[in-house]
Amino acid sequence: MRTLGGPHSGTADHPSLRTIGLGLLFACALVAVCLPRFNRRDVLWSRRVFGAGVSSTVNLADARHYVAYVQCFRHERGAEDLRAPFTYRPIGPLLAAWLPFDPMTALNVVNVVALLVALTLLDRVLAGLGCAGPQRAGGAALFTFSFPVFYYGAIGYVDPVGIAFLMAGALLVVRQRWLPLAAVLVLEALAKETSIVLLPAAIARLLVSGRSRGQCLALASALCGCYAAAALLVRYLAPGAHTYVWEPSLNTSAMNLSRPRAWLTLALSLGLPGILSLRALPGLLHAGRQPQNRHLPRCLPDTLPRSPPSSAPSLLPMPTGASSGCRTRSPSPSR
Repeated sequence: MRTLGGPHSGTADHPSLRTIGLGLLFACALVAVCLPRFNRRDVLWSRRVFGAGVSSTVNLADARHYVAYVQCFRHERGAEDLRAPFTYRPIGPLLAAWLPFDPMTALNVVNVVALLVALTLLDRVLAGLGCAGPQRAGGAALFTFSFPVFYYGAIGYVDPVGIAFLMAGALLVVRQRWLPLAAVLVLEALAKETSIVLLPAAIARLLVSGRSRGQCLALASALCGCYAAAALLVRYLAPGAHTYVWEPSLNTSAMNLSRPRAWLTLALSLGLPGILSLRALPGLLHAGRQPQNRHLPRCLPDTLPRSPPSSAPSLLPMPTGASSGCRTRSPSPSR
């Protein structure tokens, strides 16, 4: 099957210049999207729209807690000033601590690299779901030019690292590689706790994988146990684990709900993918009510791809040692 680049686009092992160029184009575009807010400097038009003066470049908002975490890993300061829940997310600051930059810049270099990794993994996920080249290009474009990548991508937070692990986990769910997924879930719990959304997806994939109920229960319990163990352990061992910057309360919720910028960023984060998903929802619900689809879960194992995503050509230059077709044989699920 021809790939995105056309008749001379090469194979997954040897991508053509056009395929490599497309991957580099998306990579450069992603970096360009992150640059206006890199280190919270808000250059050019971004300063007029999102700049907040001293709070952006000096106080750093929540980013100051991650900067302090990087300094703690570098032994430049003690742990007495660290606060939860930021200390529950050590992977991003730990990676940044090894880079020869100031803490804020190091965090954002890690973040941009994590987004590039997530973009590559997203392509593999879409390939594993049987998407053709143009569909995968569309997915890459929706990711690259999304509001969260621009707004949160390089401002000293750790969300991009969590997204990279989330994409890695999604790829393993599609491939049904449950043991590596357990390891990724542990790392996800230490990167950003919001990645817990991967667990329902993994469990749903298990339920339609054709396994017995006992196997599904055992694997689901093991996956949930790995995530819970890591999440609880870091809450016990992390410095400042019981010294919270804020705690859930009605006043905190009311304050967040009363902020126009909070609603604006929520709407922009939903973005085009959210609008398209909402538009498709009525059709999906209607299809689910059709007589032939009443027992849809029993049919899903035959319709969902079981083959490794590496068997499809990559939108981005990523050697996989696979053939060039998108439709592949269905191996038995991994144990």
